[in-house]
Amino acid sequence: MSVLVLSGIKFSYPGSKRQVLDGVDLCIEPGEAVMVSGPSGGGKTTLCLVAATIIPTRVSGDFSGMAELMGQGTRKLGPSGASECIGYVMQEPEFAMIMPTVEDEIAFGLENRGLEPAEVAGAVSGVIDRLGMGELAGRDPRRLSAGELRLVAIASAIVHKPRLVILDEALSGLDDDKRALVLAELSLMKQGGAAFLIAEHAGTGRQVPPWLDRRCLLQGGRLAQEVCA
Repeated sequence: MSVLVLSGIKFSYPGSKRQVLDGVDLCIEPGEAVMVSGPSGGGKTTLCLVAATIIPTRVSGDFSGMAELMGQGTRKLGPSGASECIGYVMQEPEFAMIMPTVEDEIAFGLENRGLEPAEVAGAVSGVIDRLGMGELAGRDPRRLSAGELRLVAIASAIVHKPRLVILDEALSGLDDDKRALVLAELSLMKQGGAAFLIAEHAGTGRQVPPWLDRRCLLQGGRLAQEVCA
């Protein structure tokens, strides 16, 4: 079963006649990593919002096409129903931070799922160790640097081992050491069957993971070009 299937996706924001997405087709299989690049304002974030089920359930606009996550329609699932199998790192992660410490922020989603405290603690300490975040665990997320915030957002998105990881320019801003740790962790997840949708600005070749399977160019609302990684 495909992890994500988008077929004929069209979307325009309220009050705008411009089709931000204009007939997008995309299929991502288990264990597959796809990067979508393009210019600023080209629709990458909008595509991520569709994949994350936020469009059309939470963000209004003129939406058409078929979107399925793990064989289920995303309109029916919505973000709450999809949270078990999606890990989403938005372009501006500071707006998603709501807990007083980094450790609490990473644990928040697991606690909401009703996991036992010992299971939550083990998962949180594990991802903190693997991403080299020990010095951040007790700090207030609102006092972190942009790169540190991205690291916290990534840890929060992957701690529950999602089937689909969506990264909206999430790899930029990380220092070389932390970036290497993140890529190593994501590579292990990929080997375990996790799929990836990675959005990056055109020309950011440094952000291309070595385990990428496909690259697509989103331009004029369409996936205009697709090449092997």
